[in-house]
Amino acid sequence: MRIAVAGTHCSGKTTLIDDFVEAHPEYRAEPEPYDLLLELGEEFPAEPSAEDFLRQLEAGLGQWSALRRYERVICERSPYDFLAYLRALADLGRDETGSFETAREWVRDAGPLFDLIVYLPLGRPSTVSAPADEDPELRAAMDECLGNILVDNAFGLLDGGAPALCVATGSPAARLDAVRRRVR
Repeated sequence: MRIAVAGTHCSGKTTLIDDFVEAHPEYRAEPEPYDLLLELGEEFPAEPSAEDFLRQLEAGLGQWSALRRYERVICERSPYDFLAYLRALADLGRDETGSFETAREWVRDAGPLFDLIVYLPLGRPSTVSAPADEDPELRAAMDECLGNILVDNAFGLLDGGAPALCVATGSPAARLDAVRRRVR
């Protein structure tokens, strides 16, 4: 089963993945595209741009396309994360390039890359705190956009029910339990 954990920055993705792999050692954790690009020598500014998210999306699509259909893997991030970041940047007036439309075309057929998307919404108030230097405005806007994409299917990207969606909320243990109930 190919699982992607989606959520805004500082939403508990890494904690959930670490806990899941510890409970399910037959699964392999796949790093997020940002980390892969850093390993290749890419540098990113403190304040991310639409171009940065497009590069990460492109790298991620290559990474996720290489996964085998029945591989047991859990990935940090999904194509929908980057689409949500680009929508959030546009909504906040931080991107005038139309990058969201480009990314939406790239993501349009990404559903079959994963069997399950685990969405970690922040909740109101957020159950996971973040330092003030983590751009709380972008964090909240991305979370809202990701909910629109995944839960509300606002752009029709999840038509046909693939991939399946698991919304995991609450404590780290509750989130882990929600995912474990969906794993085959």
